[in-house]
Amino acid sequence: MKVTYNFDRPLAVRESRFAELDRRRVNKKDAKYVVITNRDAYYGTHEPHGGGEHYFKSLSTARAWAQHYSDLCDHVAGIFVAPRFVEGVSCR
Repeated sequence: MKVTYNFDRPLAVRESRFAELDRRRVNKKDAKYVVITNRDAYYGTHEPHGGGEHYFKSLSTARAWAQHYSDLCDHVAGIFVAPRFVEGVSCR
């Protein structure tokens, strides 16, 4: 994956964008993509641990949300077309 994340924006702007993306989450039955926020998911294992599933209709929104999550929470995530692995995301 080519990282297109813009690190040059101020923290407040990145947090605001993350909140905007977070409002685009959908429930599980309406979703096509799931972002799982754990290290195993980053490497392609589709096993959520303790509520780390975040559902989206579009891959671009899922990817943007995962990039902001990785940046702001200093953690990694995996994106799936459940249960097929799409890619790992790390903005470290």
